[in-house]
Amino acid sequence: MLPLVRLCHALGDALRPALNIAAWPELGRWPRQCAHCAALFRPARPGLAGDDLTVPQHLCPDCCTALLPGTPRCRRCALPGSGRACCQPGEFPWHLALAGADHEAPWAQWVWAIKFSHSSASLRALGPLVDAMEQAVQRSPHHDAATWPDALLPAPQSPARWRERGHSQSLLLARMLGRRLQRPVLTQEVLRRSVAGASAAHQIGLTRRERWDNMQQGFTAVSLQAQRLIQGRHIALIDDVMTTGATAAAASQHLLAAGAASVQVWVATRTPAPQ
Repeated sequence: MLPLVRLCHALGDALRPALNIAAWPELGRWPRQCAHCAALFRPARPGLAGDDLTVPQHLCPDCCTALLPGTPRCRRCALPGSGRACCQPGEFPWHLALAGADHEAPWAQWVWAIKFSHSSASLRALGPLVDAMEQAVQRSPHHDAATWPDALLPAPQSPARWRERGHSQSLLLARMLGRRLQRPVLTQEVLRRSVAGASAAHQIGLTRRERWDNMQQGFTAVSLQAQRLIQGRHIALIDDVMTTGATAAAASQHLLAAGAASVQVWVATRTPAPQ
């Protein structure tokens, strides 16, 4: 039964844009398999036709309730808290930080899958991560029309990581989230990792101070062509996980120096604070 459901769903996704069948919203409500518990469920939102296709949700209602409880988070560091800023003003250069979930099971496994898996597991993991990010954005009380992002920018990774993985997980997240929120996605050419920053691409196992020191020269200056794309615009920087904020801080500083009106940091998961 399940393979037949998957086949029907894949055919529907393939044919819907080509046939432009906007009058058939029930196609978007064909049963899906929950990415967490594997139960079949009907997505809450119907699919739309053409380029404005809304990606159906990937978690069943029960798992959404259990895994996405809407925990208030600090608007600066995105750690769980009262929903107000728990950090000192000026500690981080960005205007707002949002995280979909804590970096723990099952979210940590899904982040690992989109980073290192070269199979369909990475695609299956992408859906719930974007679900979490979208819910964090929609639930945030700190958004206003004046600072709503004009564009999404995937956090860049070094050429070595491109060769190693064959893809960018932040770009995958940004593209799917951009479709849902109807926001344009800027290419990673806007901001590049520097040669010095290439050695800092893997930050796993480093202390907070070591991470921040590594990223001091993590990015090159934004080119004049890229400045025209971001000057005076509100930018949302998209990444898979925030640990200390060192990478996001370095990228935000370069974007602000190049003329961005403001920078927000949206991540799929946030590493919990050390006990």
